[in-house]
Amino acid sequence: EMGAGLVGWLAALPLMALSVFASTAITRYTGDVPSHPIVDYFAGNDWTRFTAGSLAGVWAPITEEIMFRGLLFPGLSARLRWFLGLVLSAFIFAVIHPQGWAGVPPIMTLAATFSVLRLCRQSLIAPMTAHAINNGSVCVVMLLM
Repeated sequence: EMGAGLVGWLAALPLMALSVFASTAITRYTGDVPSHPIVDYFAGNDWTRFTAGSLAGVWAPITEEIMFRGLLFPGLSARLRWFLGLVLSAFIFAVIHPQGWAGVPPIMTLAATFSVLRLCRQSLIAPMTAHAINNGSVCVVMLLM
């Protein structure tokens, strides 16, 4: 399942690249630049960076996948069919994140990928793994900056 999560995340990268075009258009139109409050924590001391990285790379993937791909996506899919459940749960997932409207397209793309993994694998391990790889990668980039 973890391998499926890695493959799913890698497969989503081209879609993520395309979603950046939508984010760029939203930024140009609204002036809204996507950012996340966790970025500030990576400017802190070692303990603060470790805590932020752990929350983003471990805690968030587990809890968010249980809530969104374990409960919301299947619940919506049972009422609206799988595709509408996927789109609506991905949208809700994206808008609850604090990146602003310009961050919605890439986050929705990730959420849709996680939902497809959940649907295909009938397990939360693959989407949790993909989510952890994504968040962990972002944290590593922030640590290197």
